[in-house]
Amino acid sequence: MNEDINALIEVVSRTGFEKAYIRETKIAVTDILGMLEDEMDYQAICNYFPALSEKHIRACELYQAQKGGY
Repeated sequence: MNEDINALIEVVSRTGFEKAYIRETKIAVTDILGMLEDEMDYQAICNYFPALSEKHIRACELYQAQKGGY
């Protein structure tokens, strides 16, 4: 499971803080999690960000679960 997350999400460290992004995009994991919190479904998020698939969104949820929130 961690391998899937690492393949899809990268963490960038800048001046003392870390921010997670979907690999090969500039889409922040927190943006995806915020959309889910606003009750957007997977399909709506994929329509908004065509570069994403449901596996990217699931990886964001798993990343959040491992980190204990965002």
